Amino acid sequence: MNEIIITTKKTKRPIVRGKSKMWGFPDLPENIEHPIGYDGDTVFPLQFICQINCRDIAPYDVDKKLPDTGILYFFADLDYYLGYYDCTPGGFSGLWKKESTKVLYYTGSEDNLVPLMFDKGDVDFYIEERELSFASSNQMRNEEHKLLGKPYFMFSEDFESPVEGWDLLFQLDSDESEDFELNFMDVGLLYFIIDKNDLKSRNFDNTRGYLVSC
Repeated sequence: MNEIIITTKKTKRPIVRGKSKMWGFPDLPENIEHPIGYDGDTVFPLQFICQINCRDIAPYDVDKKLPDTGILYFFADLDYYLGYYDCTPGGFSGLWKKESTKVLYYTGSEDNLVPLMFDKGDVDFYIEERELSFASSNQMRNEEHKLLGKPYFMFSEDFESPVEGWDLLFQLDSDESEDFELNFMDVGLLYFIIDKNDLKSRNFDNTRGYLVSC
């Protein structure tokens, strides 16, 4: 099963607007707002994880499951797993509530993208942006960031109801760096999963988060 392995690299130069990157702040068109999460009565911006310019990954998407144009953006409620233990986790093991993760798909002109900048004091965690590189693999790679492929399950052969048979869209691994630590319950993984029909129709609105821990 084809999967696209993602590796990250810190950079001292600003990443070109609209290019694939991880962390930092997203480049969004003015008519799309940064997704928000809810913790009781508190509203907060979901953590931006990455933006994937589909032109960057098209050469590696052997099975052509993903669009070959446009930009995919991934967000999630990660504060707890980044060490902010006073907040409520976006989810534990298994399926997360829908509002805890968000995937956006933008198909317009990259000329309309604007780097969305919060004051760094308005977010609990700011992680310096990383350059991304991609590689195609037909072997199941368990513990790393990747697009597509087969998810690695600790205890089950499939996702629990109501998402049985869904596909893996993006896998976010626990990650430790000099400037942050992301730990999903003993170095687990967070999957962004999608219904097969939604993936075929390029509808990413119903993508859900699903956490597997050791």
